[in-house]
Amino acid sequence: MLDFGNITYMVGRNNSGKSTMVKALLLMLDYLKNQLSNTFSFDNQALEDANIVTFGRAKCNLIDEPEITFNLKLNTYNITIHISGEDDRTKANVNQFLILDEENGFNLTIDYNTERTRIIKNAVAKGEKVDTNQELLKLESEISTLKEKQNAVTNKGSKEALQLIDQINKLVERRNKLAHAHDTIKEEDNVEYNLEYPLNYQDESFDDPYGDHGDAYSSEEHLDDLAELDEETSDEDNTIPRTEDNELKEIISTFLYHNSVAYKKAIEQRNTQLNEVEDDTSSDIIELDNTQEELKDWIDELVKTIERETFYYLGANPSKQSALFQLRDKNNALAQAIHEFKQRDIGESTQEGMFVKKWMREFEVGHSYKIDFYAGEAYQFHVLEENGKVNHLSDKGMGSLQAMLLILRVASLIHSNKKDKKNITLLVEEPELNLHPHLQSKLSDFFHEVYDEYGFNFIVETHSEYMIRQAQYISLEMDYLSNPDVNPNPFSIFYFHKEEGPYQMKFKNDGKFERSFGDGFFNEADKLAMKTYKLNLKNKKNG
Repeated sequence: MLDFGNITYMVGRNNSGKSTMVKALLLMLDYLKNQLSNTFSFDNQALEDANIVTFGRAKCNLIDEPEITFNLKLNTYNITIHISGEDDRTKANVNQFLILDEENGFNLTIDYNTERTRIIKNAVAKGEKVDTNQELLKLESEISTLKEKQNAVTNKGSKEALQLIDQINKLVERRNKLAHAHDTIKEEDNVEYNLEYPLNYQDESFDDPYGDHGDAYSSEEHLDDLAELDEETSDEDNTIPRTEDNELKEIISTFLYHNSVAYKKAIEQRNTQLNEVEDDTSSDIIELDNTQEELKDWIDELVKTIERETFYYLGANPSKQSALFQLRDKNNALAQAIHEFKQRDIGESTQEGMFVKKWMREFEVGHSYKIDFYAGEAYQFHVLEENGKVNHLSDKGMGSLQAMLLILRVASLIHSNKKDKKNITLLVEEPELNLHPHLQSKLSDFFHEVYDEYGFNFIVETHSEYMIRQAQYISLEMDYLSNPDVNPNPFSIFYFHKEEGPYQMKFKNDGKFERSFGDGFFNEADKLAMKTYKLNLKNKKNG
C-alpha cells in the first residue's frame, strides 16, 4: 500500500509500474461509482484514454493464476476487490468485495461466488484510547509514593494513616483489574455481532417462514406488509422490487430484511425457552435489529464518500497543431478541453478566467486569450501577446499546447466544483512533455497553488527532476518540514524501483530526502559531467 499525499509524484524508469498504479485507480473508481455488482468492466467509456481493454491486458504477465486483487483506502474505508476472468474478455467476474472500517468497527464481505453477505460489527472504544502499559506504570508509581508517605507516619491509627491505607487499597484494586483485563482480553470479546445472509431476497437454503418477499429496514412492522405483498404478487412474477437505487444500499437492505425474518424467530425462541441459555446467533440477530440504524448510517456515509470522490485522467497526448480545434475531434484532448471551457461560459474577468491568464503568463504562452466558435463546428483559440499582437495557439510550440491543456482542464473543474463540491483528484501523465526545464519546475508551483486554493489533489506520473527539486524548495519555503503535525507537507514522492518495487522518498528537515533515487534519475547529470571530465583528461594525455 502506498500512502498518497495531496500532491503525489511517481517517478522511476520506464515500465516500472507507474502507469499500472494510475490505471488500477481508474478501474477501481469506475467500478465503485458506476457498477458495484458481480461484473468488473475494462471497456467503460471513461477508461478509453487509459488504454485498458481486456482482463488479459490488465493482469500481471508474471502471474499464471487468472486473478487480480485491488486494494484502495478512502478515508476510513479499506476496500478490496478480488476478480477473475479470461484474457480476451472485456469484463471479469467479481469474486469478493470487502470493506473494512476499523475506526467504526464494520467488516463487510460480499461473496458473489456463494451469493452470501457477511457483516461483522466490532465494538469501538468511546473517547480517548488508553495505553494500558502506561496506565499500569502510572498506578504503580502512585502506589509507591503513597506507601512511602504511609511509612513516614508514626501513628498508624491516626486519621491520616487510615486515609492513606484507603487510597492505596483503591489504587491496588484498580491496578489489579487493569492488569487482569490486559492479560485476558480476547479479540472475540469485542464482537457485537457476526452474521451471514443470502445476497438476494430469495434463497432456498434460507429458512423464511413468511414467504420470499419483504420490505427492507423493518423488523416489527414489515410482517403484515409481507403477507399483503405475497397475496398481490403472481406466480409469474415473484421478484422483489428494488428498494434502493444504489447497489450497496440494496445489499444492506436485503441483509436487514433477512435479519428481520430471523429476528422474529429468535424472539419466539427466547419467549418459549426462558430457562435455557441463549445461543450466540440469536444474540447477534437481536443486537443487529436493535442497532440497524447504525448500520444504515454507516453504509449511507460510505456511499457518500464514494460519490464525492472524482478522478480525472489527463493523459500525455500531444495535441495536433491546427488553426481550428474541431468540436467532433474526440482524439484531440486540447480541442475537447477548449470546448469544455467555452461551454461553461467562463468570462475573462471571472476567477477562473484570471486563473487561465495568470498561468498562461507563467508558462510563457501569452498574456491573455480569446476563443471564437465557428458554425457550431470548430474553435479558434487566439493568444494575445503583451505587445498587443495576436497569434493562433496552434502556432505556439508543443510545450505551450501541453500547458494550455492542463490549465484549461483545471479551470473548468474549478468552475464546476463551486457547485458540485466533489473531492477531485487529477491523474496527470508526464505534464512536463515539451516544456523547458524552467517551466517544468513551475508545474510544482501550479499543482501547489491549485491544491492550496481549491483543494484539488494530484497524482502525477513524471520523469522530471526539476519538478521534484521545486517540490523540495516549496516544502522548505512553506515550512512543511519542521512541524508536519501542525503544518503537513502536501507533497509525497514515490520512486518506482524495478527490482525493489516502489518506496517513498521521505523528506528530511533540510528539504533533502532520507534515501536516494534509483540510479539514472537525480545522479544522471553528475554521471554525464564526470564522464565528460574523464574524457577531457584522457584527451589531454593523448594530445
